[in-house]
Amino acid sequence: MTILFFMQRIINNNKISLTKDDIVRWLFESERLIELSNTLIAGNVHLYQGHWRQGQIITCSGEKRDTSFTAQAENWLLQKKRRLVQMTWLFPG
Repeated sequence: MTILFFMQRIINNNKISLTKDDIVRWLFESERLIELSNTLIAGNVHLYQGHWRQGQIITCSGEKRDTSFTAQAENWLLQKKRRLVQMTWLFPG
C-alpha cells in the first residue's frame, strides 16, 4: 500500500494542487520503485557510491572494489580520465 503525503507542488514559489492525473502518476511511480527495490534486495544487489580515477574504484568508505563496466561505460570513464569521477553503481552482494 502506498500513501501519498503531499497534495501540492511548488512552481516559481507558488503552491499548486496536484491534479488527479498527477496523483495517479506518482502512486504508480512509487509502486514501481518499491517493486524495483524489493527485486534488488531479493537478488542480493547492493548500491555503492564512490569515485573512479585511473581505472581504480574506491567506495565512499575507502574500500577498493574490482568491477567491470560495459564497453560504453568504460569509454565514458576513459573520456573523463583526467578528472575524479563521482559514481554510484549497483553490484551483486
